[in-house]
Amino acid sequence: MSANSNISAMQGLGLLGLLILLSSAVLGKSQMCEVETGQTNIILDIEESRETFIGQQTTPPELPIFGDPETEIDLDLVFPKGQPTFQLIGKRLQLLQPLDRDEENLSHIVFQVSCTIRSSNKKRNIPIIVRVSDINDNAPRFMNTPYEVTVPESTPVGTTIFRNIQALDKDAGVNGLVEYFIAEQNINATEDEKLTSADGYGTFAISFPHQGQVTVSKILDYEKVQRYFVTIVASDRARNTEHRLSSTTTLTVNIADSDDLDPSFIYRGCVSVEGACINPEYTASVPAGSLLGVLNVLPERIQAVDLDTINSRIRYSFASGMPGNYEDYFEIDEETGVLKQTKAIDTSTAKRYDIIVRAEEISPAPRRFTTAKLAIAVKPVDANPPAISSSASEGYVDENSPIGTRVLDGNGNPISFRTTDADLGEGDPKPDYIYELTTPSFNVTSGGILVVNEDNLDRDPPAPGRFKFQVVAREPRTNAASAPLSLTVHLRDINDNAPKLAMVSPIAITANSGDQSESRLVTQVTAIDNDEGPNAVVAYSIYHVSNNGIQKFTIDEQTGGNQNPRPPAGPVSNTA
Repeated sequence: MSANSNISAMQGLGLLGLLILLSSAVLGKSQMCEVETGQTNIILDIEESRETFIGQQTTPPELPIFGDPETEIDLDLVFPKGQPTFQLIGKRLQLLQPLDRDEENLSHIVFQVSCTIRSSNKKRNIPIIVRVSDINDNAPRFMNTPYEVTVPESTPVGTTIFRNIQALDKDAGVNGLVEYFIAEQNINATEDEKLTSADGYGTFAISFPHQGQVTVSKILDYEKVQRYFVTIVASDRARNTEHRLSSTTTLTVNIADSDDLDPSFIYRGCVSVEGACINPEYTASVPAGSLLGVLNVLPERIQAVDLDTINSRIRYSFASGMPGNYEDYFEIDEETGVLKQTKAIDTSTAKRYDIIVRAEEISPAPRRFTTAKLAIAVKPVDANPPAISSSASEGYVDENSPIGTRVLDGNGNPISFRTTDADLGEGDPKPDYIYELTTPSFNVTSGGILVVNEDNLDRDPPAPGRFKFQVVAREPRTNAASAPLSLTVHLRDINDNAPKLAMVSPIAITANSGDQSESRLVTQVTAIDNDEGPNAVVAYSIYHVSNNGIQKFTIDEQTGGNQNPRPPAGPVSNTA
């Protein structure tokens, strides 16, 4: 067969199409499956269920995700823990069972939505937080009932006789706040062979509704009434008064014609039994080198009352203390209980004084008394700001690491922070410093370790791949801050990008009638990989050639050069 015949035969085959594909093609970035707010998670709100109702909607009513679930994206809910709580109807969440915020202590529900782009099959998981808001569906419930107390008939008007009333409401916010009041009941005075009883309304009062402490509002007379029944109402504080819920209980007040009670220190929050404060404790503090005079005592000023029938006046004094020089610096007014500092003190003298305060009745012997603990701390002068240091100034962490991943130094150790204060000695308690960073991408744990604080930190271009920021340590009590400390965190590459190959235009080649063993370059293809190092090395191969031409072309595995080792006898088109 002549050369011209061979050329005609080969021309009959037409143009050969050469399609070069990479095994891991990456689609361009798309807005599909992104959160409309630009956040990395979705936060919704929903009311808890009223009884068995499950039709309440979330706010907002639909998931703010780009894409049409009917044509563009597929959405699936993922519940890593427990049974599913919702089902998806389009982009709307529908409850599967009633929500009870109170019984289950359920303030929020955390799960994920898996979003898949139908055109590319690209998938991402988006965290969802559904905050469960409270409705007023629980009435307060009294604790530790029944209530009963015995008081002497000589108890002065205004004296608190019962402090142990407590009702708890499972609801949250104002729906869970409880206030107390006394209600009138149709209880007629009754008599039997031993005692006379009556309704306690008007004889007793609750002066502070939020505390529920019962006080005497009228003079008691044992000869007339020996027992009172006081009806206590506990009501929640729902904003709509028509929706408030309440419950009732009875406090039985027995009137005694004599008693033998010691005086008692009193302050809000003190654990009490029959009106007497158990193990009362007070605290105060003074700055080193300063003289304050009258000291502010917590939780309230030092005050004691006589709980017996004669309501004797109280005399205050110091019974003992450590170190033994406490009286050189402090004194207490014997009539009012006011605590004073009389002399400046330094931390080199003492850092803390523990004093026993005595409250004694002014009455004929034997005089009854009680004691309380008083702790006075000597605070160092805050003349120096805190100083912060780190175990390394440069750190490394893999890109896309989950939140909480520790940042490591060049030796593989976690980067840690240490804060010191020249004002504090070795034995002084160290404050819990607050660490403030100029980047939201990282945070410092309570243990002083640098960790990742954002999802999807990306090293690859156009992302910077390196974070430079500063850290400041702040003392919460004085707000004093350290000088800023500069750090650099490098994101290490992981192989999370496939090579990208530009489209190759059709190529026409002419037949070669010369040496059939001679190969020639047809075209040069180049792929780009955004990763670095070994992860960015690209290997080339021919995936498919039309018209059974796979044996007619080769490609350099390293360079991407496309050659024609056995040329055809006519023009050939190479299409990618």
